[in-house]
Amino acid sequence: MKDSRITRRGFLKGVCVGTGAVLGNSCFVLANTNATESMRKFHLAFTQKVQFETAQKVNLWSPLALPHSFQTPYNLKVSGNHSSYRIDNASNTPILHATWDKGSTKTKQLQISFDIVSRFTQDSFDSTTRQVLPSHAQDRYIRTDGRIGEIARTITQGAFTQSQKAKVIFAWVAENIPQQEARNTHGIRSIKDKSGEVIIRGEDLSATSVFVGMCRAVGLEAYEGFGLKMDGGRYSKAKLDKPEFYTRSVVKIGNAWVPNDILLAIEALGTADSKNSRAISELAFDTWDNNWVLFNFSRDIALKDSQALLSTMQSVYGEIDGTKLSSYNDTHFAGYVIA
Repeated sequence: MKDSRITRRGFLKGVCVGTGAVLGNSCFVLANTNATESMRKFHLAFTQKVQFETAQKVNLWSPLALPHSFQTPYNLKVSGNHSSYRIDNASNTPILHATWDKGSTKTKQLQISFDIVSRFTQDSFDSTTRQVLPSHAQDRYIRTDGRIGEIARTITQGAFTQSQKAKVIFAWVAENIPQQEARNTHGIRSIKDKSGEVIIRGEDLSATSVFVGMCRAVGLEAYEGFGLKMDGGRYSKAKLDKPEFYTRSVVKIGNAWVPNDILLAIEALGTADSKNSRAISELAFDTWDNNWVLFNFSRDIALKDSQALLSTMQSVYGEIDGTKLSSYNDTHFAGYVIA
């Protein structure tokens, strides 16, 4: 799909005011809406600082919340000492791209804020899901062959409908991928099952990647969703000290797109003192709790005005004179989410 500009007006749809969270070196979460409400409101503000005195040009690309039936982002505000910025839409991935030209101040600053309304969703999404999915699955690291394919075909031998296949795969992943292995982790790594066998290896993987890969291996259309988990939500008693990168998924069953949260299912099964752990794990198959901000459904993202091919767009990416800035180096990046 070609890059296309999305308008500020398209992003600003909505009528509510919200609360939010902090992500960075000093972290906290604030919310004045009840975790069990069907609709929740958040306010997010991201601050980025890059210090380079001799740079010819600095570029920062930041993900934005995706307009969807699950959520409505609005009231986008951008400030800082950048030379210019624009909003692009690469493969249905809303991205804010800010630039600093030669001669700009040593410390480059960018502040982005927006409000968002998030809705509790069960069973299926409306037709807007197809409109915001990538035009095709271009995922270098989501394998459908090898061990992923072998397991998926074996465990679904007795399943005849799309729903049966998806539920069998979901249950297998929930039972067999340990919670530590399941996490949404940046970088190249392997995910192992409880026996220690490598199930999949790649970049920016989670148990969601395993579920999506297995679904595709048996002919089910499925996608990962990338975003930011704001708090524990209605199903977790554990307090979330700061927002965390989090993945969920959608799988097409018949003509409906069904929401899934395999990470919630794995967490529930790993909670020994929870009487409802099995029920929560099963419910997670067709549920998205509204404690999460969805950025996009995309992998292998080609940025406009860059040679980079990003595995995912879940956090800020930067370049100085065409060379990648390291997000793991605090002297290059300082990023926060505040509210």
